[in-house]
This record gives sequence, structure tokens and C-alpha cells, in this order.
Amino acid sequence: MKTNYNVSQIKVKKVKELPDSWSKQDYLDLLEDLDVDDVETLSESDMHEMLVMALQDKELIPAAETLLNYRLGNTLDSGDIQYLSQEYLETELWDEHADMSLHKELFNIGMVLHDAFSSQMTEPVCANVSFKLQPIDNEAEEELKKGDIASLLIRVLADGMDENAKLNRLFEDQIKEAPFPEAKSILWKIDKTEQNGSSEVELFLSYEWVKDFPVSDSYESTAFADD
Repeated sequence: MKTNYNVSQIKVKKVKELPDSWSKQDYLDLLEDLDVDDVETLSESDMHEMLVMALQDKELIPAAETLLNYRLGNTLDSGDIQYLSQEYLETELWDEHADMSLHKELFNIGMVLHDAFSSQMTEPVCANVSFKLQPIDNEAEEELKKGDIASLLIRVLADGMDENAKLNRLFEDQIKEAPFPEAKSILWKIDKTEQNGSSEVELFLSYEWVKDFPVSDSYESTAFADD
């Protein structure tokens, strides 16, 4: 396949928080559910601390049920929520749960739970990956302007790792040809800015997908987006 992009200025780091994952309204709603009053004038960081303290009045499992019901109550039934709340004691759900579409929210919930119960569960960690993406031609430049470029960006990452990396092993067929619907679940957050004909890309995702990235400081990619 022809080269579509040059990838350079690559940085990978572990982070303990997904930006903008909890809003002020989230804190207000949860604190109201937990019977904590008079918090409307607090800053978001103070609301976070109030939420952590309110959760500590519970055990980890019921605290997890509270957060799971709030964030995933429209997706999961009560049995699933009860099961997952117990699994936070033993499992890194944000990496290991069979349904990848839940990983992002399981990470966000785990982040708050760990603040409240740090001695009882593994600290959630995800990856922050950034790089410069330079299109080779007009066609590649137009691909970057599509509304959904998750599949393109996952293929960019895959091209930067060897064939034995987890991403390439599990999604070999989807990386080679469309469709790649799992890409939206793998990438938790995408930020992209244009600068002098290239794109500065910042991604957040499970560290498990990129622990072998990159093989080199810069490389060429044949990535493409799903139609």
C-alpha cells in the first residue's frame, strides 16, 4: 500500500486521569443522591473531594454501585452492576472487561473509586499519546477532515508497532481493511489541531494498547479512515 502519512514527534506517557471525564453537574447530581447539601458554590475540585468523602461513608462495593448506576445505569442491568462493583476489588476492568465499549466509563469510575479506596484496588492508569501527523497528498489530507477518524488513528498507531503488538494481533483484519467499529471504543478521547498543513494529535486510551508503541521515533503509515 502507498504511504499516506508521516508520523513524528511521538510522545507516550502514563496518566491517572481522563480530562473532562467528570463535570460539575455530575458532582452535583451524585452529591444530591448521597444526601450531601449546600455544595452549589464549591469549586469542581472541592466537589470531587466531597464526593470522595461521601463515598468513603460506604464500603467499596456499594460505592461502586452508586457510580455505576449513575454512569452506566441506562446500559447495564442491576445484575451486571452488582457483578462489576465486586470486580473492582480484583480486576482492572478498564483494561480487562470483555466489552470494550465500557472501558472508558469503567476507567472514569475506577479513578474516583481509587481516590476513595486507594488501599483496596489497583490505581487506574491510561495512556496519553501525542504525535504529529503529516499527510503525503491531498487525498490523505481529506481523510483527516472526516467526522469520524478513530479508525484512521488506530491504524496509525498500529503501523508504529510490530506485528506481535496486542493491537495488531487482535485486530489484524480490521486494520488491513474496513470496517473497524471497535476503534471508537479503543480511543477514549481524541484532540486534533491543524498547524501548517499537518495535524497535532493527542489521544487517550488504555495503556495496554500502546505499551509497545512506538518502534521508532518516526515512521510512515498507510492508515485510512472507514467510510
